[in-house]
Amino acid sequence: GNEVVVVTSRCKKIASVNEKDENLEENNKIATNLISRNLEKETIQMKVHTQQCLISYKKYERSGILVYEIVPMKSLRNDESMLVQTVLLMFFSCITIGVILSIFFTKRIEEPINR
Repeated sequence: GNEVVVVTSRCKKIASVNEKDENLEENNKIATNLISRNLEKETIQMKVHTQQCLISYKKYERSGILVYEIVPMKSLRNDESMLVQTVLLMFFSCITIGVILSIFFTKRIEEPINR
């Protein structure tokens, strides 16, 4: 899943969420790399933990703290397919409701004519 890590400007870890023990060394290298960048915040794509990941980070100038999140690209693709499924479900639900209401109102309009 997503890993979130908070480190100082000297790469000393303050906190982390979902960080696995086997990823500690690689995450330290990532933190060192991100601290050396000149940008305050950025999103980059790179191979991390044997899979393509998106890394978003923000450096806080005043405190020197770096917060970064590692998101596997696979999880983003899952979100995309879930979004498409939701849109399709809403579309077909609207069509179904429209057809039902159309039939209902057609019968109500037809009743007085048939009398």
